[in-house]
Amino acid sequence: MKNKLALINPYTSKDILERLKIEFKSNIIFIPVREANDVRFPLDSHPDIVTTASKNTIIHCPTLSKDTLKQLKENGVVTFKGENILNKEYPHDAFYNCLIMNDLFIHRLDITDKTILCFLKESGIKRLINVNQGYTRCSIIPVSENAFITEDAGIAKTLHEEDLNVCLISKGHIKLENYNFGFIGGTCTTFEDTLYFFGSIEKHPDFIKIKKFSNKYGKKCVSLRDNDLEDFGGMFIF
Repeated sequence: MKNKLALINPYTSKDILERLKIEFKSNIIFIPVREANDVRFPLDSHPDIVTTASKNTIIHCPTLSKDTLKQLKENGVVTFKGENILNKEYPHDAFYNCLIMNDLFIHRLDITDKTILCFLKESGIKRLINVNQGYTRCSIIPVSENAFITEDAGIAKTLHEEDLNVCLISKGHIKLENYNFGFIGGTCTTFEDTLYFFGSIEKHPDFIKIKKFSNKYGKKCVSLRDNDLEDFGGMFIF
């Protein structure tokens, strides 16, 4: 089995990473995001804040560390530097917090970095869906090409109007340091037929709903530890 790469928050709990090593039979290389100090802690080390990922490509904020970029390039990931420098105030910390899913793109389009828009055009991705929530990627778990889990009612409404399948869950019940609660998208990484959760998805009040929806689209849910769910800004696996 070829080694997989995982772009991770360097503060992701060791027990989560150890469990992932077991899941991937040790064939996984962890590449930590080095903090972008222009964003407030702990978002400064969240992969879904400082980068956008599509297959084996990332578009990243200009201040992503050279060390992180070097490791990505050495392992075959294509990288493009974005134009917008992030800062501590929303929505200026959300320029890269979007979702690319095959031929589909979801974000608050008035803040999307221009490099991302150019990438979409060059990649032939024409279906651009505008939502009001700038923290788009934080708020969504992509289950399949046309099925999504979100706790954001506005995103759910828009995706329904686009004839996409949505599981709307309750807000909260997710830890995020220095915030009242985190986002569901930041608690999870998706790879092949599995949704891997940073904590116990069974402890979420909508677990049965989440499990049924995921199973409907051929995905299983795996909890990587027994604690409450925690938002680490997701994880991109290549």
